[in-house]
Amino acid sequence: MKKFLSASLLIVIIVPGTRDPVFSQQQISYNPAMPGTPTLEQRMLGVYYGDINLKAFRDLRKRFGTMKGEKWYRHKNWYTAWFTMDGINFRVEYDKHGNWSGTERDYTAEKLDHDISDLVRRSYPGYTISWIREITLSEFFDSPMYIVHGTTYIVHIENENMGKTVSVNQDTIRVMEEYPKS
Repeated sequence: MKKFLSASLLIVIIVPGTRDPVFSQQQISYNPAMPGTPTLEQRMLGVYYGDINLKAFRDLRKRFGTMKGEKWYRHKNWYTAWFTMDGINFRVEYDKHGNWSGTERDYTAEKLDHDISDLVRRSYPGYTISWIREITLSEFFDSPMYIVHGTTYIVHIENENMGKTVSVNQDTIRVMEEYPKS
């Protein structure tokens, strides 16, 4: 009986300590001295799924369930996911704890919200809209003065002589950059 209990206790101690490598997610870091680790160039092309904060990964799936082929990048204090969905380029950022910080969407004039498009066209008659960067930030993100919390539209407009970049937020429009076309 003592042998049986000793053997059972030994199995209980040893078995949970073994890990199936298929189910373990290891953090892989760049170490030039260690053979088999990815090079710095390979790491800049994206990260392994085991390097991604699980909370950030789940949040991205929850926000954009239908997207495919995202590329993750790991920075010192944040994570970035890049992907394209329905002709819109997305960049989604998370802090080091996996909390959503903001989303950028880059697209053309056809996809711009009708109200924003009308506001820009009324404010700048004779200009056409070239491209848009829509930026949505969490309330905890420290942002530049031309971007406020919520959603800001950075709209590039041009006519035959001038180009302008304007920011639009809550029916307020500001010129960020103005330059003559050559």
